[in-house]
Amino acid sequence: MPELNLERIQKNNWKQGVIIEDLLKTEIITGTQFYEHIKDSDALILYTQDCDLINLDLAKEPYVEFFCVKKIPSINKNYLFGKNPRKMHLELFNDSFFEFDINKRLKIDRSILVDIPLEANNPIVSRRKMDMVLDWFSKKYTRPAFPNEFNEIIKSIPSIDKKLTKFNSEFSNIKRIFFSLEPEEEIAASENYSLDIYILLDGLLLDSKENSKDDIISKFEKLFTTERIKLNVVDCLFEDEMTIYELGIFKVWDKEYITLKNNFAN
Repeated sequence: MPELNLERIQKNNWKQGVIIEDLLKTEIITGTQFYEHIKDSDALILYTQDCDLINLDLAKEPYVEFFCVKKIPSINKNYLFGKNPRKMHLELFNDSFFEFDINKRLKIDRSILVDIPLEANNPIVSRRKMDMVLDWFSKKYTRPAFPNEFNEIIKSIPSIDKKLTKFNSEFSNIKRIFFSLEPEEEIAASENYSLDIYILLDGLLLDSKENSKDDIISKFEKLFTTERIKLNVVDCLFEDEMTIYELGIFKVWDKEYITLKNNFAN
């Protein structure tokens, strides 16, 4: 396998986050049989790391990968902040909205990029928003596991799917829900779990409205008060309030752990 020309890849302005549309998108996918979602996508967004893009050894890094995204007229709050494990909505530019689908991706030979130059001003996803996309994408493989018995207890809470969907629409600033569970193992039917819930909110404490946390805490306390779960703490934290230590000991709870019948986790 020939050595990839590092200088040509760099000079062609290929980097993580570039947005490929129109004729250039067609050029990349021409000549290969792809799934319909690739042909029907409005744009390709490169998510391969820069260091892999310019690796001198083509045998070690033979491919590059893209998200196949669709343009959408507006944001669905259910798909903000990576709340949904399979779809994500993001405003990449002013009034320019895109839908990412975890299963709609493209892999091509990296050598193709050597002969396809990009303009220096080619659109590119900002670093902050690209990090958001990659964080959402990585959750597919890194979501923490909770005991099956605990998941079944949560599923049994009446109308929890509808209530979470309503919460998600009402409180669009909820970014993550963290659980601290004891014990983190299966228990007998006669035993109970002990649960702390921490809700991460988008933004900073100083920019928030007074008592903005109270309604969220009250509703989550009511929802998760159920048999066989001893609810100790329910608290809301803005991004500047949660510490690295807390991020290390709490586990993200994904709504995918329950079977949702609405569009909340489709």
